[in-house]
Amino acid sequence: MRRSGAQGEDSKGFTALAMRPDTVSLAGHSDHMQIPDLLQMLSTGDRAGTIHVRGPSVGRIFIRQGRIINAETSGQRGQKAFYRIMSWKSVRFEFEPDVLPEGLDELLSGTASSLLMEGFTHLDELGDRMSELPAPDRRVRTVASQRGNPAG
Repeated sequence: MRRSGAQGEDSKGFTALAMRPDTVSLAGHSDHMQIPDLLQMLSTGDRAGTIHVRGPSVGRIFIRQGRIINAETSGQRGQKAFYRIMSWKSVRFEFEPDVLPEGLDELLSGTASSLLMEGFTHLDELGDRMSELPAPDRRVRTVASQRGNPAG
């Protein structure tokens, strides 16, 4: 496996690989191929490499021998990062084959299908709860409970 290329930091402060055009084997937009379809294709082919994604933020999904082993975005890693990336509606992606960072932790396990199904379940549950949450532009205030407070 080749070592990843030069490190760089984008405008959002996310450290990402500096892409070399000669290392990208597949690039596109989710309008043409959804990220779950891309992951299934790479999984079926037992591929290894890094998928660089740009949507509401930037992130990476790491694949080894067809298994999704880690993801990162916005300071998150593992499941939380993977599910966050899955929730993005509009994504540009680039797949860099056979390029994984040295010492990468395997924080995800299971097949691509099982991770995707779990992710879809999380997204469905979030969609069901959206009506219970305040609007994104609304200020929320919490009040400390007086229960169990001897002075209260």
